Amino acid sequence: MGYYRIFDETEARDGQSFRDDSLQVEELRLGDFSSMINELSQLIKSNDNISLRPVPIVSGVREALARLYVKRPTRTFRGIGGPAGRALAEIYKRSKIDRALLEIHQKLVAQNSVIVEVLPSTGGRVHVASYCPFEFEVERGNLTNAEISDATRVTLRVPLQQSGDSVYFGRRVYTRELAYTELPSGDRIPVFGDDIAHNLGRLPLVGIRATDGRKGWWAPPINEALLQIAIGTTIAVSDIEHICRNQCHGRQVLTGAGARSAARSMRSGPRELWIFESDGDGNLDFDIKHTKPEVEKYLKAIEGMLEMFERFSHLTPGSLSKSSGITGAAKDRERVSVLEESERTRTLFEDFEQDLAELIAAVGPSVLAAGTVPEVDVRYHLVQAPDNTLQGAQARAIDFAQGIDSAVEYVSRAEGIQAKDAQERVVRRLEMFKDWAEKTQAQDIQGMDKTARAQGGAP
Repeated sequence: MGYYRIFDETEARDGQSFRDDSLQVEELRLGDFSSMINELSQLIKSNDNISLRPVPIVSGVREALARLYVKRPTRTFRGIGGPAGRALAEIYKRSKIDRALLEIHQKLVAQNSVIVEVLPSTGGRVHVASYCPFEFEVERGNLTNAEISDATRVTLRVPLQQSGDSVYFGRRVYTRELAYTELPSGDRIPVFGDDIAHNLGRLPLVGIRATDGRKGWWAPPINEALLQIAIGTTIAVSDIEHICRNQCHGRQVLTGAGARSAARSMRSGPRELWIFESDGDGNLDFDIKHTKPEVEKYLKAIEGMLEMFERFSHLTPGSLSKSSGITGAAKDRERVSVLEESERTRTLFEDFEQDLAELIAAVGPSVLAAGTVPEVDVRYHLVQAPDNTLQGAQARAIDFAQGIDSAVEYVSRAEGIQAKDAQERVVRRLEMFKDWAEKTQAQDIQGMDKTARAQGGAP
Protein backbone atom coordinates (compact mmCIF):
# COMPACT_ATOMS: atom_id res chain seq x y z
CA MET A 1 0.00 0.00 0.00
CA GLY A 2 1.43 3.35 -0.99
CA TYR A 3 2.32 6.07 1.49
CA TYR A 4 0.72 9.45 1.00
CA ARG A 5 2.00 12.59 2.66
CA ILE A 6 -0.70 14.59 4.40
CA PHE A 7 1.48 16.86 6.53
CA ASP A 8 4.04 19.56 5.73
CA GLU A 9 2.25 20.39 2.51
CA THR A 10 1.01 23.59 0.95
CA GLU A 11 -2.38 23.75 -0.75
CA ALA A 12 -3.42 26.50 -3.11
CA ARG A 13 -6.61 27.26 -4.97
CA ASP A 14 -7.16 29.43 -8.01
CA GLY A 15 -8.37 32.58 -6.30
CA GLN A 16 -9.07 34.41 -9.54
CA SER A 17 -11.29 31.64 -10.92
CA PHE A 18 -13.09 31.48 -7.58
CA ARG A 19 -13.81 35.22 -7.68
CA ASP A 20 -14.79 35.09 -11.37
CA ASP A 21 -17.33 32.32 -10.70
CA SER A 22 -18.68 34.21 -7.69
CA LEU A 23 -19.13 37.36 -9.79
CA GLN A 24 -20.79 35.46 -12.64
CA VAL A 25 -23.37 33.69 -10.47
CA GLU A 26 -24.19 36.99 -8.74
CA GLU A 27 -24.73 38.63 -12.13
CA LEU A 28 -27.08 35.79 -13.10
CA ARG A 29 -28.96 36.20 -9.81
CA LEU A 30 -29.53 39.84 -10.71
CA GLY A 31 -30.64 38.99 -14.26
CA ASP A 32 -27.44 40.07 -16.02
CA PHE A 33 -26.67 37.49 -18.74
CA SER A 34 -23.85 39.38 -20.45
CA SER A 35 -21.32 36.73 -19.38
CA MET A 36 -23.33 34.11 -21.29
CA ILE A 37 -22.34 35.62 -24.63
CA ASN A 38 -18.74 34.55 -24.02
CA GLU A 39 -19.84 31.11 -22.76
CA LEU A 40 -21.89 30.63 -25.93
CA SER A 41 -19.12 31.68 -28.29
CA GLN A 42 -16.59 29.36 -26.64
CA LEU A 43 -18.78 26.27 -26.98
CA ILE A 44 -20.61 26.75 -30.26
CA LYS A 45 -18.44 27.59 -33.26
CA SER A 46 -20.52 28.64 -36.25
CA ASN A 47 -20.41 31.06 -39.13
CA ASP A 48 -24.07 31.87 -38.47
CA ASN A 49 -24.85 34.22 -35.63
CA ILE A 50 -26.49 32.26 -32.82
CA SER A 51 -28.80 34.31 -30.62
CA LEU A 52 -28.62 34.22 -26.82
CA ARG A 53 -31.82 32.95 -25.22
CA PRO A 54 -31.35 33.42 -21.44
CA VAL A 55 -33.02 31.01 -19.04
CA PRO A 56 -33.28 32.48 -15.49
CA ILE A 57 -32.33 29.28 -13.66
CA VAL A 58 -30.44 31.08 -10.87
CA SER A 59 -33.39 33.40 -10.24
CA GLY A 60 -35.79 30.46 -10.17
CA VAL A 61 -33.68 28.47 -7.71
CA ARG A 62 -33.14 31.60 -5.62
CA GLU A 63 -36.89 32.16 -5.28
CA ALA A 64 -37.59 28.48 -4.61
CA LEU A 65 -35.05 28.08 -1.80
CA ALA A 66 -34.78 31.55 -0.23
CA ARG A 67 -38.24 31.66 1.33
CA LEU A 68 -37.64 32.41 5.01
CA TYR A 69 -38.02 36.18 4.67
CA VAL A 70 -40.68 36.40 1.97
CA LYS A 71 -43.12 36.96 4.83
CA ARG A 72 -41.94 39.04 7.74
CA PRO A 73 -40.82 36.80 10.65
CA THR A 74 -41.76 37.40 14.27
CA ARG A 75 -38.92 38.27 16.66
CA THR A 76 -38.84 38.36 20.43
CA PHE A 77 -35.90 40.08 22.13
CA ARG A 78 -35.06 38.73 25.58
CA GLY A 79 -32.59 39.65 28.27
CA ILE A 80 -32.71 43.40 27.67
CA GLY A 81 -36.04 44.46 29.15
CA GLY A 82 -39.35 45.30 27.50
CA PRO A 83 -38.70 48.97 26.54
CA ALA A 84 -35.25 48.16 25.10
CA GLY A 85 -36.68 45.19 23.21
CA ARG A 86 -39.37 47.35 21.63
CA ALA A 87 -36.77 50.01 20.75
CA LEU A 88 -34.58 47.37 19.08
CA ALA A 89 -37.60 46.02 17.18
CA GLU A 90 -38.28 49.57 15.95
CA ILE A 91 -34.68 49.82 14.68
CA TYR A 92 -35.22 46.58 12.75
CA LYS A 93 -38.42 47.92 11.22
CA ARG A 94 -37.03 51.33 10.25
CA SER A 95 -33.85 49.79 8.85
CA LYS A 96 -35.77 47.25 6.70
CA ILE A 97 -33.75 44.40 8.17
CA ASP A 98 -36.09 41.74 6.78
CA ARG A 99 -35.54 43.01 3.24
CA ALA A 100 -31.77 42.86 3.77
CA LEU A 101 -32.06 39.33 5.18
CA LEU A 102 -34.09 38.21 2.16
CA GLU A 103 -31.26 39.39 -0.10
CA ILE A 104 -28.67 37.69 2.13
CA HIS A 105 -30.59 34.41 1.90
CA GLN A 106 -30.88 34.72 -1.88
CA LYS A 107 -27.15 35.36 -2.20
CA LEU A 108 -26.35 32.45 0.09
CA VAL A 109 -28.20 29.99 -2.17
CA ALA A 110 -25.77 30.73 -5.00
CA GLN A 111 -22.62 31.81 -3.13
CA ASN A 112 -22.57 29.47 -0.08
CA SER A 113 -21.00 32.27 1.99
CA VAL A 114 -21.86 35.92 2.66
CA ILE A 115 -20.26 38.55 4.89
CA VAL A 116 -22.47 41.27 6.38
CA GLU A 117 -21.59 44.70 7.72
CA VAL A 118 -23.81 47.01 9.77
CA LEU A 119 -23.24 50.75 9.45
CA PRO A 120 -24.75 53.58 11.51
CA SER A 121 -27.37 55.63 9.68
CA THR A 122 -29.75 58.49 10.41
CA GLY A 123 -33.27 58.57 11.83
CA GLY A 124 -32.76 55.75 14.30
CA ARG A 125 -31.71 53.32 11.59
CA VAL A 126 -28.75 51.19 10.56
CA HIS A 127 -27.64 50.18 7.09
CA VAL A 128 -27.05 46.48 6.42
CA ALA A 129 -24.84 45.58 3.43
CA SER A 130 -23.92 42.06 2.29
CA TYR A 131 -20.89 40.90 0.31
CA CYS A 132 -20.25 37.88 -1.91
CA PRO A 133 -16.89 36.04 -2.07
CA PHE A 134 -15.67 38.12 -5.04
CA GLU A 135 -16.13 41.17 -2.81
CA PHE A 136 -14.20 40.13 0.29
CA GLU A 137 -10.88 38.78 1.48
CA VAL A 138 -10.52 37.15 4.90
CA GLU A 139 -7.27 36.85 6.86
CA ARG A 140 -7.22 34.71 9.99
CA GLY A 141 -4.68 33.88 12.63
CA ASN A 142 -6.47 30.77 13.87
CA LEU A 143 -7.40 28.93 10.68
CA THR A 144 -9.65 26.46 12.50
CA ASN A 145 -12.00 29.14 13.89
CA ALA A 146 -15.09 29.56 11.73
CA GLU A 147 -16.32 32.82 13.28
CA ILE A 148 -15.69 35.79 11.01
CA SER A 149 -15.61 38.08 14.04
CA ASP A 150 -12.42 36.31 15.15
CA ALA A 151 -10.59 37.06 11.87
CA THR A 152 -7.57 39.31 12.09
CA ARG A 153 -8.49 41.35 9.01
CA VAL A 154 -11.32 41.46 6.47
CA THR A 155 -11.14 43.62 3.34
CA LEU A 156 -14.34 44.50 1.47
CA ARG A 157 -14.75 45.77 -2.09
CA VAL A 158 -16.89 48.92 -1.86
CA PRO A 159 -17.97 51.55 -4.41
CA LEU A 160 -16.26 54.90 -3.84
CA GLN A 161 -16.79 57.13 -6.87
CA GLN A 162 -19.01 57.29 -9.95
CA SER A 163 -18.32 58.99 -13.24
CA GLY A 164 -21.06 58.57 -15.81
CA ASP A 165 -21.58 54.83 -16.32
CA SER A 166 -18.33 53.94 -14.54
CA VAL A 167 -17.98 53.15 -10.84
CA TYR A 168 -14.63 53.11 -9.05
CA PHE A 169 -14.28 50.49 -6.33
CA GLY A 170 -11.92 50.71 -3.39
CA ARG A 171 -11.46 48.85 -0.15
CA ARG A 172 -12.90 48.96 3.32
CA VAL A 173 -10.78 47.35 6.02
CA TYR A 174 -11.93 45.85 9.31
CA THR A 175 -9.70 44.56 12.10
CA ARG A 176 -10.32 43.99 15.78
CA GLU A 177 -9.19 47.53 16.50
CA LEU A 178 -9.69 49.50 13.27
CA ALA A 179 -12.44 50.16 10.72
CA TYR A 180 -11.76 52.49 7.81
CA THR A 181 -12.37 53.07 4.09
CA GLU A 182 -9.20 53.61 2.08
CA LEU A 183 -9.39 56.27 -0.64
CA PRO A 184 -7.30 56.28 -3.84
CA SER A 185 -5.18 59.01 -2.26
CA GLY A 186 -4.31 56.67 0.60
CA ASP A 187 -6.40 58.62 3.14
CA ARG A 188 -8.34 56.54 5.66
CA ILE A 189 -11.94 57.54 6.39
CA PRO A 190 -13.37 56.19 9.68
CA VAL A 191 -16.35 53.86 9.42
CA PHE A 192 -17.59 54.58 12.94
CA GLY A 193 -17.45 58.10 14.31
CA ASP A 194 -14.40 60.32 13.87
CA ASP A 195 -11.65 57.79 14.57
CA ILE A 196 -10.58 54.73 12.65
CA ALA A 197 -10.24 52.95 16.03
CA HIS A 198 -13.71 51.54 16.77
CA ASN A 199 -13.31 50.32 20.40
CA LEU A 200 -15.92 47.57 19.90
CA GLY A 201 -13.68 44.83 21.22
CA ARG A 202 -14.29 42.62 18.21
CA LEU A 203 -14.14 42.66 14.44
CA PRO A 204 -17.51 44.31 13.62
CA LEU A 205 -18.74 41.95 10.91
CA VAL A 206 -20.86 38.82 10.81
CA GLY A 207 -20.76 35.98 8.32
CA ILE A 208 -22.94 33.09 7.28
CA ARG A 209 -21.97 29.92 5.42
CA ALA A 210 -24.30 27.33 3.94
CA THR A 211 -21.56 24.75 4.33
CA ASP A 212 -18.11 24.62 5.85
CA GLY A 213 -15.21 25.30 3.55
CA ARG A 214 -12.08 23.26 3.22
CA LYS A 215 -9.78 23.52 6.19
CA GLY A 216 -7.68 26.63 5.95
CA TRP A 217 -10.19 28.74 3.99
CA TRP A 218 -13.14 30.55 5.49
CA ALA A 219 -15.23 30.73 2.32
CA PRO A 220 -16.41 27.42 0.83
CA PRO A 221 -16.71 26.97 -2.93
CA ILE A 222 -19.69 28.65 -4.53
CA ASN A 223 -22.69 26.62 -5.69
CA GLU A 224 -20.86 25.39 -8.78
CA ALA A 225 -23.67 23.01 -9.72
CA LEU A 226 -26.11 25.91 -9.92
CA LEU A 227 -23.75 28.00 -12.01
CA GLN A 228 -23.04 25.19 -14.47
CA ILE A 229 -26.70 24.16 -14.81
CA ALA A 230 -27.55 27.80 -15.55
CA ILE A 231 -24.84 28.02 -18.20
CA GLY A 232 -25.70 24.66 -19.74
CA THR A 233 -29.44 25.33 -19.92
CA THR A 234 -29.04 28.75 -21.53
CA ILE A 235 -26.59 27.37 -24.11
CA ALA A 236 -28.87 24.41 -24.86
CA VAL A 237 -32.00 26.53 -25.31
CA SER A 238 -30.10 28.99 -27.49
CA ASP A 239 -28.81 26.10 -29.59
CA ILE A 240 -32.29 24.58 -29.96
CA GLU A 241 -33.72 27.89 -31.12
CA HIS A 242 -30.83 28.21 -33.58
CA ILE A 243 -31.47 24.70 -34.95
CA CYS A 244 -35.18 25.32 -35.35
CA ARG A 245 -34.67 28.67 -37.03
CA ASN A 246 -32.33 27.17 -39.61
CA GLN A 247 -33.79 23.70 -40.15
CA CYS A 248 -37.52 23.73 -39.46
CA HIS A 249 -38.54 25.97 -42.34
CA GLY A 250 -39.16 24.50 -45.80
CA ARG A 251 -36.23 24.17 -48.22
CA GLN A 252 -36.93 25.09 -51.83
CA VAL A 253 -35.68 22.44 -54.28
CA LEU A 254 -35.30 22.83 -58.05
CA THR A 255 -34.50 19.70 -60.08
CA GLY A 256 -34.28 18.81 -63.74
CA ALA A 257 -32.12 19.60 -66.76
CA GLY A 258 -30.91 23.19 -66.67
CA ALA A 259 -31.76 23.65 -63.01
CA ARG A 260 -28.48 25.35 -62.19
CA SER A 261 -28.84 27.78 -65.06
CA ALA A 262 -32.43 28.53 -64.12
CA ALA A 263 -31.53 29.11 -60.49
CA ARG A 264 -29.22 31.98 -61.39
CA SER A 265 -32.20 34.12 -62.25
CA MET A 266 -34.30 33.03 -59.27
CA ARG A 267 -34.43 34.44 -55.75
CA SER A 268 -34.99 32.08 -52.91
CA GLY A 269 -34.99 32.13 -49.13
CA PRO A 270 -34.79 32.18 -46.28
CA ARG A 271 -31.32 30.62 -46.54
CA GLU A 272 -30.49 28.88 -49.77
CA LEU A 273 -31.81 26.98 -52.78
CA TRP A 274 -31.22 23.25 -53.06
CA ILE A 275 -30.27 22.27 -56.66
CA PHE A 276 -30.02 18.77 -58.12
CA GLU A 277 -28.86 18.29 -61.70
CA SER A 278 -30.74 15.56 -63.57
CA ASP A 279 -30.07 13.80 -66.86
CA GLY A 280 -32.40 14.01 -69.83
CA ASP A 281 -34.51 16.69 -71.34
CA GLY A 282 -37.24 16.65 -68.71
CA ASN A 283 -38.87 19.76 -67.41
CA LEU A 284 -37.70 21.47 -64.26
CA ASP A 285 -39.45 20.35 -61.08
CA PHE A 286 -39.90 22.63 -58.06
CA ASP A 287 -40.71 21.38 -54.57
CA ILE A 288 -40.37 22.37 -50.89
CA LYS A 289 -38.72 19.86 -48.56
CA HIS A 290 -39.06 19.94 -44.77
CA THR A 291 -36.27 18.63 -42.56
CA LYS A 292 -36.93 17.00 -39.19
CA PRO A 293 -34.41 18.14 -36.58
CA GLU A 294 -34.47 15.89 -33.54
CA VAL A 295 -35.06 18.71 -31.06
CA GLU A 296 -37.37 16.51 -28.96
CA LYS A 297 -34.39 14.41 -27.88
CA TYR A 298 -32.48 17.60 -27.09
CA LEU A 299 -35.37 18.91 -24.99
CA LYS A 300 -35.71 15.59 -23.21
CA ALA A 301 -32.01 15.67 -22.30
CA ILE A 302 -32.43 19.18 -20.84
CA GLU A 303 -35.49 18.04 -18.88
CA GLY A 304 -33.56 15.11 -17.42
CA MET A 305 -30.66 17.35 -16.50
CA LEU A 306 -32.96 19.79 -14.70
CA GLU A 307 -34.81 16.99 -12.94
CA MET A 308 -31.58 15.53 -11.61
CA PHE A 309 -30.39 18.94 -10.42
CA GLU A 310 -33.76 19.54 -8.80
CA ARG A 311 -33.62 16.23 -6.94
CA PHE A 312 -30.17 16.77 -5.45
CA SER A 313 -30.66 20.48 -4.68
CA HIS A 314 -33.66 19.94 -2.38
CA LEU A 315 -36.01 21.84 -4.65
CA THR A 316 -39.76 21.32 -4.55
CA PRO A 317 -40.65 18.73 -7.24
CA GLY A 318 -41.72 20.55 -10.38
CA SER A 319 -39.79 23.75 -9.62
CA LEU A 320 -37.67 23.36 -12.77
CA SER A 321 -39.07 20.23 -14.39
CA LYS A 322 -42.09 17.98 -14.42
CA SER A 323 -42.54 16.21 -11.09
CA SER A 324 -41.93 12.46 -11.33
CA GLY A 325 -44.32 11.70 -8.47
CA ILE A 326 -47.61 10.34 -9.78
CA THR A 327 -49.66 9.63 -6.65
CA GLY A 328 -50.10 11.92 -3.68
CA ALA A 329 -47.93 9.65 -1.54
CA ALA A 330 -45.17 9.68 -4.15
CA LYS A 331 -45.23 13.47 -4.26
CA ASP A 332 -45.07 13.58 -0.46
CA ARG A 333 -41.96 11.39 -0.53
CA GLU A 334 -40.39 13.74 -3.05
CA ARG A 335 -40.98 16.64 -0.66
CA VAL A 336 -39.24 15.00 2.32
CA SER A 337 -35.79 16.28 1.34
CA VAL A 338 -37.30 19.73 0.74
CA LEU A 339 -38.69 19.80 4.29
CA GLU A 340 -35.40 18.58 5.74
CA GLU A 341 -33.47 21.28 3.89
CA SER A 342 -35.95 23.87 5.15
CA GLU A 343 -35.28 22.83 8.75
CA ARG A 344 -31.51 22.99 8.21
CA THR A 345 -31.86 26.48 6.78
CA ARG A 346 -34.01 27.62 9.73
CA THR A 347 -31.35 26.49 12.19
CA LEU A 348 -28.64 28.22 10.17
CA PHE A 349 -30.47 31.55 10.07
CA GLU A 350 -31.62 31.40 13.69
CA ASP A 351 -27.95 31.32 14.71
CA PHE A 352 -27.11 34.06 12.21
CA GLU A 353 -29.94 36.26 13.51
CA GLN A 354 -28.39 36.10 16.98
CA ASP A 355 -25.01 37.24 15.64
CA LEU A 356 -26.67 40.00 13.62
CA ALA A 357 -28.72 41.25 16.57
CA GLU A 358 -25.59 41.56 18.70
CA LEU A 359 -23.83 43.55 15.95
CA ILE A 360 -26.83 45.85 15.39
CA ALA A 361 -27.04 46.50 19.12
CA ALA A 362 -23.30 47.27 19.20
CA VAL A 363 -23.07 49.75 16.29
CA GLY A 364 -26.65 51.05 16.03
CA PRO A 365 -28.49 53.65 18.10
CA SER A 366 -27.89 53.20 21.85
CA VAL A 367 -31.01 51.50 23.22
CA LEU A 368 -29.42 48.92 25.55
CA ALA A 369 -27.94 49.28 28.98
CA ALA A 370 -24.18 48.86 29.18
CA GLY A 371 -23.08 45.24 29.28
CA THR A 372 -26.41 43.79 28.09
CA VAL A 373 -26.60 41.51 25.07
CA PRO A 374 -29.91 40.84 23.29
CA GLU A 375 -31.14 37.30 22.83
CA VAL A 376 -33.43 36.93 19.85
CA ASP A 377 -36.03 34.27 19.20
CA VAL A 378 -37.23 34.10 15.59
CA ARG A 379 -40.38 32.49 14.30
CA TYR A 380 -40.63 32.17 10.53
CA HIS A 381 -43.89 32.28 8.58
CA LEU A 382 -43.50 30.47 5.28
CA VAL A 383 -46.00 31.10 2.52
CA GLN A 384 -48.35 28.12 2.41
CA ALA A 385 -50.54 26.85 -0.39
CA PRO A 386 -54.26 27.56 0.18
CA ASP A 387 -56.03 24.72 1.98
CA ASN A 388 -59.64 23.77 2.58
CA THR A 389 -60.99 26.63 4.70
CA LEU A 390 -63.46 24.56 6.68
CA GLN A 391 -61.03 21.72 7.37
CA GLY A 392 -58.35 24.19 8.37
CA ALA A 393 -60.67 25.94 10.81
CA GLN A 394 -61.73 22.64 12.34
CA ALA A 395 -58.12 21.51 12.76
CA ARG A 396 -57.17 24.79 14.43
CA ALA A 397 -60.16 24.57 16.79
CA ILE A 398 -58.97 21.13 17.91
CA ASP A 399 -55.40 22.41 18.42
CA PHE A 400 -56.69 25.38 20.43
CA ALA A 401 -58.86 23.12 22.62
CA GLN A 402 -55.98 20.71 23.32
CA GLY A 403 -53.47 23.46 24.08
CA ILE A 404 -51.30 22.56 21.09
CA ASP A 405 -51.77 26.04 19.67
CA SER A 406 -53.59 29.27 20.52
CA ALA A 407 -55.47 31.96 18.64
CA VAL A 408 -52.83 34.52 19.59
CA GLU A 409 -49.94 32.39 18.32
CA TYR A 410 -51.83 31.57 15.13
CA VAL A 411 -52.51 35.25 14.33
CA SER A 412 -48.88 36.07 15.15
CA ARG A 413 -47.66 33.47 12.65
CA ALA A 414 -50.23 34.16 9.96
CA GLU A 415 -49.89 37.94 9.99
CA GLY A 416 -46.19 38.20 10.88
CA ILE A 417 -46.63 40.37 13.99
CA GLN A 418 -45.42 40.29 17.57
CA ALA A 419 -47.37 38.19 20.09
CA LYS A 420 -48.41 41.32 22.00
CA ASP A 421 -49.88 42.89 18.86
CA ALA A 422 -51.55 39.60 17.94
CA GLN A 423 -53.21 39.43 21.34
CA GLU A 424 -54.61 42.93 20.91
CA ARG A 425 -55.99 42.00 17.49
CA VAL A 426 -57.63 38.83 18.79
CA VAL A 427 -59.30 40.68 21.67
CA ARG A 428 -60.49 43.46 19.37
CA ARG A 429 -61.90 41.00 16.82
CA LEU A 430 -63.70 38.99 19.50
CA GLU A 431 -65.26 42.17 20.84
CA MET A 432 -66.37 43.12 17.32
CA PHE A 433 -67.90 39.67 16.85
CA LYS A 434 -69.67 39.92 20.21
CA ASP A 435 -71.19 43.28 19.26
CA TRP A 436 -72.28 41.90 15.90
CA ALA A 437 -73.82 38.81 17.50
CA GLU A 438 -75.79 40.91 19.99
CA LYS A 439 -77.18 43.13 17.23
CA THR A 440 -78.26 40.13 15.15
CA GLN A 441 -79.47 37.98 18.08
CA ALA A 442 -83.11 38.39 17.14
CA GLN A 443 -82.42 37.40 13.57
CA ASP A 444 -82.15 33.87 12.26
CA ILE A 445 -78.47 33.73 11.29
CA GLN A 446 -78.20 29.96 11.25
CA GLY A 447 -78.47 29.53 7.49
CA MET A 448 -77.98 25.80 7.53
CA ASP A 449 -80.76 25.23 10.10
CA LYS A 450 -83.08 27.51 8.16
CA THR A 451 -82.46 25.54 4.99
CA ALA A 452 -83.03 22.25 6.85
CA ARG A 453 -86.39 23.43 8.23
CA ALA A 454 -87.49 24.58 4.78
CA GLN A 455 -86.76 21.07 3.48
CA GLY A 456 -88.65 19.42 6.34
CA GLY A 457 -85.52 18.39 8.24
CA ALA A 458 -84.58 19.89 11.60
CA PRO A 459 -87.52 21.38 13.57
